[in-house]
Amino acid sequence: MMTRCALLLIAAVILDRILGDPVYRFHPVRLMGKTIQTLEGPIRSWGLPALWGGVLLVAASLFIWMGGVLILYAVIAFSGAAVWLLTLYLVYSCLAFRDLAHHIRPIIFAVAGNNLETARDLLQKVVGRDTAVLDRAGIIRAAVETTAESLVDGFLSPLFWFF
Repeated sequence: MMTRCALLLIAAVILDRILGDPVYRFHPVRLMGKTIQTLEGPIRSWGLPALWGGVLLVAASLFIWMGGVLILYAVIAFSGAAVWLLTLYLVYSCLAFRDLAHHIRPIIFAVAGNNLETARDLLQKVVGRDTAVLDRAGIIRAAVETTAESLVDGFLSPLFWFF
């Protein structure tokens, strides 16, 4: 069992490295985000304290997505290959290491080439802060912060939860 899990993980990482994060409407992570976005409004309208609204949002999202995945696994349980492929697809879909590198590498090259205006423009695509006011150190700091956060969100957390 551990060997299969290790092979699955290696295959998912290789797929992410080769293909990157596919952009399409029914991407599982995008669908989860859409689910949260859809549930958030009604839950907020109930007037619950923020903590309990957040707990309810997490619980409802987990119920929908974990329930759906468990039902899907139950439907395909007869086929070991189908279970393996579904698991590979789900793990691969949660990884975004190649895309992280794709977005950060040009910022690093722009800063190294002392092209701070280009670095600011590229950085603006991956951070929520105003990059127009950042100096060289600020650009580097913002790039490191977003790299660290995205590494956790798009690589380390999926690996942790897969284990």
